[in-house]
Amino acid sequence: MISYILIAIALLLLILLITGSFRRKTSSGENRDNDYIDGLRSIISGDIDQAIIKLKATVKTNTDNVMAYLELGRLFREHGRPVRASKLHRQLLVRGDLDADIIQQLLYQLVLDYLAAGALGKAQEMAERLVERKKKDKKYSDLLLQVYEIKGEWDKALMYVQSLNRWQKKHRDLPRLAYYKVQSGLAKEKQGAFREGRIRFREAVKLDKTCAQAYLYWSKSYLREDRLKDAVKIWNDFCERVPQWAHLAFEELEETLFKLNRYDEIEGIYQKVWNKRPTAQDAVLRLAVYYQKLGKINEALDILHQAIETYPDSARVRYALITTYKDNGDSANVISEAQKFLSELAETTTLYTCTFCSQSSETPPWRCEHCGKWNNFSNQDNR
Repeated sequence: MISYILIAIALLLLILLITGSFRRKTSSGENRDNDYIDGLRSIISGDIDQAIIKLKATVKTNTDNVMAYLELGRLFREHGRPVRASKLHRQLLVRGDLDADIIQQLLYQLVLDYLAAGALGKAQEMAERLVERKKKDKKYSDLLLQVYEIKGEWDKALMYVQSLNRWQKKHRDLPRLAYYKVQSGLAKEKQGAFREGRIRFREAVKLDKTCAQAYLYWSKSYLREDRLKDAVKIWNDFCERVPQWAHLAFEELEETLFKLNRYDEIEGIYQKVWNKRPTAQDAVLRLAVYYQKLGKINEALDILHQAIETYPDSARVRYALITTYKDNGDSANVISEAQKFLSELAETTTLYTCTFCSQSSETPPWRCEHCGKWNNFSNQDNR
């Protein structure tokens, strides 16, 4: 009888021990989950310091919570501690129990970590691993190209885009390839290989006949060698094919035609640009100045009156018209007063604004320094 009682007591103690252990484990698991949930809530509310504390507690007690590691690393990077972030992500990457998707996420985060830390070589290594694992994922290919661009690895970027184009025949990114050709050409020129640079510019135009950069640098390469006629030919093609950016070449084009004793050709070029691009104010204004130089005041006034109808709010055109009247001695007093009023408005600068992130610049940002996008900008006069 006593033995049965002892057995019953032992069983009861065993049950109590098992139950207590289960409760402790459940409580511990709940605490770990609560830390993770509280960390996510803190991120949403903007309390980053508290989020970091909670996520640290999570990974300390639950090393299987991979998402907590990823979030904690991201917070470190985005708040000025990219080296700490990369260390955390590297520690997680060496584990052998991660599935393929988690490895991709870690590699992606490591690229961002290294970029933020300025470790461009390591960023390139991780980015190349990313695309090697998933060659056709646009997100990863764009990131690799971003790394190449930051490093100035234009030839590698060229080769990679060419490889993408081979299997993306319906979506070939020829404009981007053309810009890489231009950048590669500029790199060649810096090394003193001017002929190689010019070949790259010519190849860029073949890829994309609207690549303004390529025309401008191609013509400059001819000017450097005093091959003025060749430069004029390139500018003519430029004005024909890309009239919206033709004004970038006007000054050098005029000077070169004057040197060649072919200054009369400028009239036809400006007319051509204006016909193709009715909003091309620079072509109209330069055409008016050309007529004035030849003493053709009426032609200058006619062209400016036409321009006023096209751009009624343009201070530049109105100022040019008033100045022309004044120079011709017509209503001097009225025009003189109007000139004083409009002169301030006429002092304009052309702003180039990225259509993706709205960053502005006074020079054409072929690649936006703010967001990294290529050829995503428009120009307008800033009064």
